[in-house]
Amino acid sequence: SQGRVWAELADRTPLVTARSVGSGEVVLFHSTADPSWSSMSLTGSFAEMLVRVVRRARPDGTRGEGASENWSLEQAVSPWGKLVAPPDGMAPVSSSLLERQRPGPDAPPGVYRTDTHRRSMDLYGAGLLPAPAAAFPAGVEVRMIGEETVRDFGWLFLLLALALVLADGAVPLWAARRIRAGLTTVLILLVLCPAGEAAVQASPVAALETTLGYVRTGNETVDRMSAEGLAGLGRALARRTTIRPGEPLAIRLGHDDISVIPFLYWPVTAGQEDLTDEAVQSLNRFLDTGGLLVLDTRDGGIGASEPSLWRLLHRLALPPLAPAGPDHVITRTFYLTRSFPGRWKEGRIWVARPESDASRNDNVSPVIVGAADWASAWAEDLVGQPVAMIAAGSTNQREMAIRAGVNFVMYALTGNYKADQVHLPAILERLGLRN
Repeated sequence: SQGRVWAELADRTPLVTARSVGSGEVVLFHSTADPSWSSMSLTGSFAEMLVRVVRRARPDGTRGEGASENWSLEQAVSPWGKLVAPPDGMAPVSSSLLERQRPGPDAPPGVYRTDTHRRSMDLYGAGLLPAPAAAFPAGVEVRMIGEETVRDFGWLFLLLALALVLADGAVPLWAARRIRAGLTTVLILLVLCPAGEAAVQASPVAALETTLGYVRTGNETVDRMSAEGLAGLGRALARRTTIRPGEPLAIRLGHDDISVIPFLYWPVTAGQEDLTDEAVQSLNRFLDTGGLLVLDTRDGGIGASEPSLWRLLHRLALPPLAPAGPDHVITRTFYLTRSFPGRWKEGRIWVARPESDASRNDNVSPVIVGAADWASAWAEDLVGQPVAMIAAGSTNQREMAIRAGVNFVMYALTGNYKADQVHLPAILERLGLRN
């Protein structure tokens, strides 16, 4: 079989094959002792292959390459997962340290070599994947990796300008003994000042333009990332599609009206309070009337946020869920894609099963569940620079995350219209346009 071929010619003719027999291996070199059929036996590569085969054989059954040799670090793994030059003065590492496959100060991860061999020390060996921290000690501040801290001082300058305007108007008013008129002017200005966030929430602008919303969790860091993520996704939609979303809307479940928004992003956190009766009724009405709820546990698929997810959602009228298959309409609503990564590479999503009650909405799933932390991958500042680091350090992964977000929004706005493509051959044939 193909798995037993170690080396082959350009025309796929096997040159070296092997098969496991008991505790050992049988290795066959398909050649001749003279160059009548192949000149491999006269090359230095043949001798090197024989040396490697002999080194594989050890009485204790362990790997034999460089068993009694010291290994020099040729390339080290940087904190960003890249192979870089090793630090100066790095001492050679014995074979016993490499055999244990547990990186440490005496054997950092990277690529090691001797005069004739190379081998790697992986950063994460078997059983070494880090577990998520259940809780942090008191006083520990938790921040997103690569997050930029921005302080807004615009309100201070506006307040100073207002004070100067009032002072400039108060001097002549005082001189003319028209203090009453001045106080009236001040009261009028206070009444006309915007009421802050409450005025934004009550504004009808969300009903006049496409607005993306996110659920307020009470966690300042998560909420800020959700706002910046949806703002970045909105700018990507404006550049790539005909959709021009407005500013993202922060939603307090049970208090704010969500009937005017088609897309609601909900980052699940461990500290969220249980849903109130008003929040449950509002969300169920949102799901029944064509809204799309995107639930993101943000844990990369390790399941750390699943208890919080089911605790919050057990009262919602959600349909049975199943992984989205490669032929699901969401894989082609705008971009053709098979996975939906975010800040984490975990790209699997769960949607309503086709045979569930979602058929009453023309087989459009009202909910998408994932764990990729999409908002962190979408987030960017005003000059287009990413706010949070991608776990894999890949710009291509960030691009795929943006494409996933575009597909989500297009799915929320257009439903399953792309599913009609399966009927295109029949339509063309009926119109007489098919050859």
